[in-house]
Amino acid sequence: MTPEGAAATSQGRPVLGRQPYRPDIDGLRAIAILLVVGYHIGLPGFGGGFIGVDVFFVLSGFLITGLLVREVRESGRISFLDFYARRIRRLLPALALVVVVTLLLGVLVLLPWELEGTAKSATATGAFVSNIYFWRVTHGYFGEVPETQPLLHTWSLAVEEQFYLVWPILIGFGYWFGRRRPKDVLRWITTVLAITCLASFLLSVAIAGPMPFVNFFLMPPRLWELGAGGLLALSVPYLQRHPRRFGALWVIGGLGVIVATNLIVTSAGPWPGLPALAPVLATVAVVLGGSNSEPNGASGLLGLSPIVSVGRLSYSWYLWHWPLLVLVRLATLEQSLWRDSIIALAALGLAALTYQFVEQPIRRRRFNVVRTPGLTLMVGGMLVGTMLVGGITAARLADRLAATDQYERYAEALSPPNSHHCTVPEVLCVRARNAHAGTVALLGDSMAGAWSESLAQATTSIGMGLRVGTYGGCPFVSEIGLWNDQTHRPKSSSCAARVEDWLGFVQDPDNGITIVVIANVSLPGRRIAEPTEITSVMDGDRRLPMDDALEAWESGLRHTISAITSRGIRVIVLQTAPGLAKPAPDCVPRKGIAECGVKREIIDRYRDPVVQAERRAVEGDALASVWDPEPLFCTDDICLPEDDGVVYYWDAYHPSQAKTVSAAPVIAQLLEGAP
Repeated sequence: MTPEGAAATSQGRPVLGRQPYRPDIDGLRAIAILLVVGYHIGLPGFGGGFIGVDVFFVLSGFLITGLLVREVRESGRISFLDFYARRIRRLLPALALVVVVTLLLGVLVLLPWELEGTAKSATATGAFVSNIYFWRVTHGYFGEVPETQPLLHTWSLAVEEQFYLVWPILIGFGYWFGRRRPKDVLRWITTVLAITCLASFLLSVAIAGPMPFVNFFLMPPRLWELGAGGLLALSVPYLQRHPRRFGALWVIGGLGVIVATNLIVTSAGPWPGLPALAPVLATVAVVLGGSNSEPNGASGLLGLSPIVSVGRLSYSWYLWHWPLLVLVRLATLEQSLWRDSIIALAALGLAALTYQFVEQPIRRRRFNVVRTPGLTLMVGGMLVGTMLVGGITAARLADRLAATDQYERYAEALSPPNSHHCTVPEVLCVRARNAHAGTVALLGDSMAGAWSESLAQATTSIGMGLRVGTYGGCPFVSEIGLWNDQTHRPKSSSCAARVEDWLGFVQDPDNGITIVVIANVSLPGRRIAEPTEITSVMDGDRRLPMDDALEAWESGLRHTISAITSRGIRVIVLQTAPGLAKPAPDCVPRKGIAECGVKREIIDRYRDPVVQAERRAVEGDALASVWDPEPLFCTDDICLPEDDGVVYYWDAYHPSQAKTVSAAPVIAQLLEGAP
């Protein structure tokens, strides 16, 4: 991130790719890392602090492009060996140190399944593909929660590392096109890079809505941000002759836009896309404003010694702060602003030590093993190997721990139900074939999936068939719009189409459905793990408050039930499980059953509004009924996470397969006695 070997010309004016050391850039790094850390600890006023990463991207593109273009213009070539040796010295030693320490601490404080995820991400980090790994594991309704990933922040480093593979080649192409006329070389390089950046930006804008995870994590839609800094590096010789007062205006205006963007944007919208233009262009403005050979007061403020000191530590601080925050939060299952602030400051102390004893000695080649590019590449290979081996070893250890008596039942509870694959909308999966007493259809979202094995055993025991249709995040309720909490946008029409397909299937007499069991997570209800008055039910583009959402949910469910019972088919609404404040497999091993349970009166306060709405939806329909499973999970006083060695949930509100299967006899009686 910092230019190596910067120097000035004899006239004191910077030339392309060769500038005197600029403390204002380190000052801008300080602002970027403060934004990121403030956002991660939940500091008020830092709701958009994730834009600090976008600032880092622009700065990296600016510095790297200057170095590469200077080299290609002076020597007519790019030494990939020298380039990647510099990148290794700059990035890998501190990264490898943090990854190894994170794995060691993870062995001490993480549960086996948490350690397994951390180990896999460590391996992906060593292979420079952690952004792809996190895109995969955090994608979808059942994706792993990003806040539980100690190495999540390495996604941005992977984007940079992948950028470093592509960018020198693009500069080489530009040089090749203009090589016959030296005065055109810079123009060709600029053209190639500009076209690439434009394509990347248009891609980001196009997929920001429909593919938000791809847009956020992967390098192609992020390239334009680094490329914006690169194009600035090519343009500085032509733009830096502005009067000093204009430079100050660029800096002040750019910093103002960065601060305003931090205050305005939130994680509730897709990113980067079009909104990311604001912090990217603002960073360009700040760097441009400080490029004049005549210093200005605004850039001078960024160059103050305390600010520069933080900027120099920004890389190591970025590496250390997130693993420490996540490990402590996972170990305690709590989040505190004061405690997290102390952890962030401790991470800054570790960053200072890392900078002094790891980063600087290696970058300055004080060790013989990194004095030549060839030796540096060998050391880089060893560091990569250390991360890969460390990740693989930790993953194997996690597997062994998960198989011990202490953790085995929790690991089994985390296994997804088989029915998660029954997602074809037009045809329901066959789970039980013996249908001489009729056929049951189990329909709904992930809650239906959680009960599918129990229904399969229950129907088999009483001579009934079972067809299953489930899809995470798509409840079997007609005529409602839904908000997607993961993509931060309304769900596509595919959910509504899926409901209509399932409805048509059960209404078709040729399919022989005699009972329909509807099981949904009950999206409008306030779950104790997610206490919010703003629901996932929508009216047009507006998310409905609780009372309106309950009314819409009741109306939609009544319409769905009526469409089925009008064909003489019986309906049972299997209501949502009570739920907990924390996921059972994460809480009980750490705090015990009693502390992880929740008083029934608290559960009922959150749950009763939707329970009553669903009861009202079946009133007056002789073929419809509801079944509340709460007595299976709760005593008179408390709702439990586990009892008699059976873990009740695989997260905070989805029942485990072990618990639902234990209720199969009750389900069988329910089906036999259905109205």
